[in-house]
Amino acid sequence: MPAERRLLPIYLFGVFIGALDTNVLGPALPLVAHAFSTTLAWTAWTITAYTAAYIASTVLAGPGGDRVGRRTFFLVGIALFGAASLLAALSGNLPLFLVVAAVEAAALLSWWAAEVCAGHPGGGGSAQPAGRGL
Repeated sequence: MPAERRLLPIYLFGVFIGALDTNVLGPALPLVAHAFSTTLAWTAWTITAYTAAYIASTVLAGPGGDRVGRRTFFLVGIALFGAASLLAALSGNLPLFLVVAAVEAAALLSWWAAEVCAGHPGGGGSAQPAGRGL
């Protein structure tokens, strides 16, 4: 099976988890605001922090996988995403929740982007061609 076909499920899973993670939070914002005794406007920053970290980590994910190895980057990303998700559930205040949401987004992107860059046509296992398109 070609590398592109093997990597497609990983890519799609990452996109699905990212969309699910972001879209589940939107309807829950009133509950988050109530839990942290703050306004809905302040809790909306959670989605902004998540999206900004997700976008910013796009540039770093491919080269990070090249430097430390895609397998290591992938496994660290999964572990970091799981730990950040747990910490988000246990966070006792909004600032911590915002930081953890950003870490969660960056970790999510890192674990699947490192693998996707490996299968980039003409990439030879490097993120360089993919990075030039950004």
